[in-house]
Amino acid sequence: MFGTDLLKAELGITDAQRAAYVDAVQARSAVMQGMHATMMQAWQSGTALDRMDAHLQAMQSMLDSMIAVRPATEMLYNALTDAQKKKVDLLLGDGCCMM
Repeated sequence: MFGTDLLKAELGITDAQRAAYVDAVQARSAVMQGMHATMMQAWQSGTALDRMDAHLQAMQSMLDSMIAVRPATEMLYNALTDAQKKKVDLLLGDGCCMM
């Protein structure tokens, strides 16, 4: 996802434009950090099936995160100026992971 520094520096996002987006990203960040810890544990001491399950869970968590953040991203995108939208479209390019 866009980092808050990127939002301000590259896009000139105002505090009002980014408030809901930042809240949504922060809520999902904790989930993703927990998933990362679980996956690392499986990679260090798990069986092949444990690692596969951890990988599947991580992929599902990433999908869930993107789905959860999409409404806030859409609200932010719709609040942008045309110039800001052009920058976002370039930064996200070829389906770049937003988280």
